[in-house]
Amino acid sequence: MLGKLFLDTLTSSVNVIRAVAAIMLIQILMMKSPKRFSYYLWLIPFIKLLTPLSFQSRYSINNDPIKMNDSTFVDSAVQHFISENAQPTITNDTGSFALTDIIPIVWFSVITVFLIYCLIQDLRICFMIKHAKKDYGNVYVSAGIEQPFSYGFIHPKIMLPLHLQDYQKQIVVCHEQKHIERKDFLIKRICMLITIIHWFNPIVWFSYLNLIRYMELSCDEEVIKDKCFAVRDYCAILLDLSYKRNNNDFSVGFAGKTTRERIINIIRYKQTKPIVSILCSLILVLIAYPLISHQIDPICNVFLKNTDFGNITINTYADDFSFPLHSPEITGEYNIFANHNGIDLIGTDKTEAEVYPTKKGTVYKTGFDEKNGNYIILKHIDGYYSFYSHLGNVFVNNKQAINTDDVIATIGRSGNVEGYHLHFSICDNSGKTISDISSILKETQTISVHP
Repeated sequence: MLGKLFLDTLTSSVNVIRAVAAIMLIQILMMKSPKRFSYYLWLIPFIKLLTPLSFQSRYSINNDPIKMNDSTFVDSAVQHFISENAQPTITNDTGSFALTDIIPIVWFSVITVFLIYCLIQDLRICFMIKHAKKDYGNVYVSAGIEQPFSYGFIHPKIMLPLHLQDYQKQIVVCHEQKHIERKDFLIKRICMLITIIHWFNPIVWFSYLNLIRYMELSCDEEVIKDKCFAVRDYCAILLDLSYKRNNNDFSVGFAGKTTRERIINIIRYKQTKPIVSILCSLILVLIAYPLISHQIDPICNVFLKNTDFGNITINTYADDFSFPLHSPEITGEYNIFANHNGIDLIGTDKTEAEVYPTKKGTVYKTGFDEKNGNYIILKHIDGYYSFYSHLGNVFVNNKQAINTDDVIATIGRSGNVEGYHLHFSICDNSGKTISDISSILKETQTISVHP
C-alpha cells in the first residue's frame, strides 16, 4: 500500500516538471504584468499536484498516465527508473527485501519529520497568541516576536511586535488584512503540505518558493493600490523589519528575504488599466487549461471508456490474429447497444487460465481502473491495438516486446465484473474497434460459444 502510494506520488511529481518549465517561459513574457497574475500562475503546479486526475483536453501539454490502483502498474518512465535503479536486495537474518521496499519507507519517514516540525511551529505560535495582548479587533501585540505575521484558519489573527509606531501598525495591518482577505495563509499551508509530500523533487520546492515570492509582491501592489500610504513610508518599514528575525516559516509575514525586490517593485509599480487586467486574466485561463489538463489518448479512451465503435474488416491480417486463450469459450459477444466493444472469454481453467497476446507486438500500457480492473493494451506492428481486461496477475511491463508464445497475464475478476473472464478487443490506429472480432481470430483450438 505504501509502495503504491509512493509510486503514484512519484509519477505525478515527474509529470509536473513540464508544467513548471512552461510557466518559467510564460513568466518571462509576463514580467511587466501585475504580480498577482504571476502569483496565480505559480499556483498551477500545486493545483495539478493536488488533482493528478484532472480533466482531459486535446490541447494539453501533458501526457500523464491514468491513475493506477495496483503497485504492479506504474507509468513507463517511473517503472523504467525503478527497474533500472532499484533491483539490489539486502539480506539479513530475517530474510531478504528489495531496495524498492525501503524507498517508500524513507519517503514517508521524511514526511513525518516535516509534519512533526510543522506541528511544533504551530504549537509555538499558539502559545505566543495565547500570551499576546489584544490591541483591537483581530490585532494582537507581543514582546516575544520581532516580525509581524498573520495566522489562523477560521478566525485569523494578526500578530505585531511591540516596537511598532502607530503609523507603522496601520501599514502592517493593511498588508496582513489583505493576506487574510485573499486566504493566503490557507493557500500557503496547502501548498506547503504538497511540497512536503513531494520533498524529493527540487522542482516542487522551486515552485513553492516562487509562489511565496509572488504572494508577497502581489500583496504589496494591492495595498499600495487600495490605500493612501506613501511609498516612502511603506518601503521604510519593509527595510526596518527586514533586519528582524523571522518568527515562523509557516505563517504569512510582512517582511521576508525578498525585501530588496519588493522595494524595487513598489517603487516601479504603476496601476494597470482595466483592459490590461482583463487581457491578463484571459491569457491566464488559456494558459492554465493546457497546463492542468491531460492529453486525450484516443486508444486508451476507446478501450477504457468505450468512446468509439466501428465495423472494420481486416482480412489482410486475419491469419495473424489468434485467440488470447487456449480452448476459449465465448461468453459475451460484441454489442454496440450494450456498450460492449469486444468479446468475453473464459478458458479451460476458468479461474487461472493463461492469457497470450493475440499477435506479436509491444506493451502500450498497463494499468487499473474501477471498470476494467487490471488491463493490458498491446500495440502491434501493423497499426492495430489489442485490449485485455479484468485480469488477475499481470506479467509484463510498459514498452516490453511481446511474442505470441509469451504469457502476459492470467484471467481474473478485477474491476466491475461478477465472475472470472477475459474481456478482449481490437482496434486500429484511428480508434475504431472491430465488430466481427470473433470471426477474424485464428481458431487454433476448439472454440465453443456459450448459449
